[in-house]
Amino acid sequence: VSGLLLMFLPAAGAASTTSFSDVKESFWAIEEIEHFADYGIVNGYGNGTFLPNKPVTRAEGAIMLARGLELDTKNVEAINYKDFDPSHFAYQEVAAVTNAGIMQGDKGKFFPNKPLTRAEMATMLINAFELEGEQTASFKDVSKNDWFYDAVDAAFTNKLTTGYEDKTFKPNKGTT
Repeated sequence: VSGLLLMFLPAAGAASTTSFSDVKESFWAIEEIEHFADYGIVNGYGNGTFLPNKPVTRAEGAIMLARGLELDTKNVEAINYKDFDPSHFAYQEVAAVTNAGIMQGDKGKFFPNKPLTRAEMATMLINAFELEGEQTASFKDVSKNDWFYDAVDAAFTNKLTTGYEDKTFKPNKGTT
């Protein structure tokens, strides 16, 4: 999934200067993490760690997309979620992705601290990049009646995901 944002970023000319103490050279996503850090999409934590296996929250997902897409986060139209107010650290980014139609809440709430599921991540990326599917995705745990089927299908069609070896997508699993 992270590869999609990388496709839209210019190629990095120099080797990464990013070094997170908890991301080993052998980590499967080290290149993506370093590229994202080089472009300011991710910063890690103040203690020099990245926590690569920590679930990403919905607010953090909004921040990464807003930064990666270079959305205007200074002049955003106000958003009105019952569980989210302008003092939240990610308010500007959540407002930007909400106003751009990339993310939305449910029943008047945004759930900023809830882990971002794989289904939600697929939906965000498909909305952000306006990708379409071919109705060919076939995962044991994804039905064509699911609200996220079109997004998962588009992610599959555009080679953003292949799912798991057991032919599942695990749509409710948290994104890391």
